[in-house]
Amino acid sequence: MICVIDPVTGLGGDMLLAALLDVGAPAARVRAAISSTGLTGWRLTAERITDHGLSATLVRVEVADTRTGRRPAELVALASRATPEPVASLAVAAVSAIAEAEGRLHATDPDEARLHELGGHRTIVSIVGVAAALHALGVVDVVSAPLPLGLGHVTPAHGVFPRPAPATFALLTGAVVTGTDVPGETVTPTGAALLRAMGARYDVPPLMTAIATGYGAGAHRLADRPNVTAVTLGEAFAEGGEEQVPTARAAERDRIAASAHRGG
Repeated sequence: MICVIDPVTGLGGDMLLAALLDVGAPAARVRAAISSTGLTGWRLTAERITDHGLSATLVRVEVADTRTGRRPAELVALASRATPEPVASLAVAAVSAIAEAEGRLHATDPDEARLHELGGHRTIVSIVGVAAALHALGVVDVVSAPLPLGLGHVTPAHGVFPRPAPATFALLTGAVVTGTDVPGETVTPTGAALLRAMGARYDVPPLMTAIATGYGAGAHRLADRPNVTAVTLGEAFAEGGEEQVPTARAAERDRIAASAHRGG
């Protein structure tokens, strides 16, 4: 399955997770994967909203332990326990990418870096949730449109910095970006780390049969447009131009399309 990401107004871990749920990822399998990490005291909810006339899914993550600033090893230990194994592998890669970026920024060993705002349980829920959703949907190829970078300032633990945050810029090395007039933080470090861990390509959508499109809403409302990330799933065409879809995959494709049509 091909996953085409269109970060219409931006990309964050919660928006991507919401879009994947909206396009048909089973919420029960996502929650099961998060539970398999051993993390307790969390709650993941998904609700359908309408933003400027567009129906989308909004995800909310609540955690009992709101402490941040953990070291990478603590989050890697949680991510590595996720099941099935491909979910753990992608989640560990995303957390490791964040640690490496923080290490470079602060000239320290990645294992010793403090993750500050990213070192909380919310980060694990979002990262493992996205990894589980991609696995449940059978995604093997991820293509993204250019990432829109907003303007302004952000105030992390070390003071006032221009947007995007330095950690986001570090994680966007090699990514294709563009400017936008959308105010605020449009791409989060978690979103950037997930794209890096997925091995996302930045290109136009490939030749494929589109199956379903989902929209993940951001928490903030914009004055003039929907604040969403869009995800489209598609099946690739084999050489010769004819689609090759085994029976089991065809059944899964039909389930995804039906789920998206019902609104998740």
